[in-house]
Amino acid sequence: MDNFWENVSVYLPPYLSETSKNKLFEDLDKFNNRIDCGQEFYSKALKTAPFLMQGDGIDQMYYVNLPSCDVKNVRTIICSNTCDISLDNLKTRKNPTRIMYAPIVSFAKYRDLLLKRFKEEQIQPHLVEIKKQHVTQILFLPMGDGLPEDSIVFLDRMISLPLKEDLVHHAIDHRIFTLSDTGFYLFLIKLSIHFTRVQEKIDRFAGIDVGAKK
Repeated sequence: MDNFWENVSVYLPPYLSETSKNKLFEDLDKFNNRIDCGQEFYSKALKTAPFLMQGDGIDQMYYVNLPSCDVKNVRTIICSNTCDISLDNLKTRKNPTRIMYAPIVSFAKYRDLLLKRFKEEQIQPHLVEIKKQHVTQILFLPMGDGLPEDSIVFLDRMISLPLKEDLVHHAIDHRIFTLSDTGFYLFLIKLSIHFTRVQEKIDRFAGIDVGAKK
């Protein structure tokens, strides 16, 4: 067991480690180059599926951007695992399940917002990095299927609501898109990078910042 913890990085996907950052970006670039247009990012095969899936785009979902208590109905993307948000869980699980989702924001509106604070030359590299999927907490969604414009998802702005039949049926009725295998795999990579990458360089037993010693 001690040996396992000493070599735990061996068991993790390579893109989660700090040393593979440049390689990760290279692979993401190759990945993006294979997507000729937004249509390859989405699939029409499951557009009318009678269940929700991870990565589904949903319109008119309740959203609160805390600490503000203002309630809005916005476009969102489902972040919960497909199995976790199955309505079968209402009958089988002993603990209440919740649906996690994050807001979808217009890329153009985000750009306009930045231009109110910064000059064009200051934000342009950032916008390019977003489109390359190099910004860890932001997922870029190209225009396509039911998504009328290039958009972004802030993965650090998720909220959740209790899993209920009426919420699921509402989401299905307002589904904008379903990700293709290509889009879905990229979504999973971005989620794993955002939440589980091992880069903090802190010895939690000793309370030492290993990175600061180098």
